[in-house]
Amino acid sequence: KKVVAKSTLFLGGLGAALGVYTYLSAVVHLDPFAGLKKVSKEVDPNLGVRLTGVKIKSYEKGKETSEAKVDRVDVRQDRQRYDLLGIHDGLYASSKGALRFDAAQGIWNVPMHRLEVPNGAHIKDKNVDLNVPQFAFKADKGDVTIPGRVDGKAYGGSVKGLAVKYNVNSGNFKASHVVWDGRISADFQDPGAQDDTRRW
Repeated sequence: KKVVAKSTLFLGGLGAALGVYTYLSAVVHLDPFAGLKKVSKEVDPNLGVRLTGVKIKSYEKGKETSEAKVDRVDVRQDRQRYDLLGIHDGLYASSKGALRFDAAQGIWNVPMHRLEVPNGAHIKDKNVDLNVPQFAFKADKGDVTIPGRVDGKAYGGSVKGLAVKYNVNSGNFKASHVVWDGRISADFQDPGAQDDTRRW
């Protein structure tokens, strides 16, 4: 009787232990966000952090190189890409020039030091003040590439053009189908001319 009682007690304890193990296994493997993922289509599995109403600053060798106010920043889990929505008072500064910009959205590629703005922007520095449909900015080189149509101000005159390439550091400006209207010094083409400036 004692053997039977002990065997019954052992089997009962074993069954209870197996039941607890099965329950804990189910809890451990349970995804606490499974319900949220099913309900919300806005959840991005690649999203690491979402920040709203922030001011971003970037430094290189102890000196500030860029900053911007951003309505929303989505940082990917691998931290290689930032999705920016509502960019205001953007600024990139170097020892030779500074570029200011505003845009509805942008993508900052961390390892490539590249900002891509796909849907319209305003960019400005000491030489240019342009409205552009899109642009890409290579921060480590100072290169601005604008594949679409451009209009605004450049070098003291109004400008319209296509496929602009501009370097913030050197001031070099290249474009196709350019129409520029402004006044420049006459001795630029005719040294010793009487008039100070001419319209071109």
